[in-house]
Amino acid sequence: MYSENCTCHSYYSFHDGASSLEELLLAPKELGYRTLALTDHNNLCGAMCFARLTRSLDMHGITGAELTLQGGYHLTLLAKGQHRLPQPFPVDYRRASGRRTQ
Repeated sequence: MYSENCTCHSYYSFHDGASSLEELLLAPKELGYRTLALTDHNNLCGAMCFARLTRSLDMHGITGAELTLQGGYHLTLLAKGQHRLPQPFPVDYRRASGRRTQ
């Protein structure tokens, strides 16, 4: 269990984060941290690049997201384990968004 806050937002958190993934990882590494979680707002846009960078820097990256809920509340989700989705992974975005399909 981690005792310090190891979550951060990158420039993939549009209008909330300003740092590149490289900047976010190099500073903690220089300070001796080995684990960092990327929790951008409502997206996983930087997840693959983050995973590659953490691996190349010999760090433990945790993929996550900070979801905005109704009422403006936030819920932070962190991935557990290293399970991979089968490729290709088809998604029906019309169903996922709650819109009716024809």
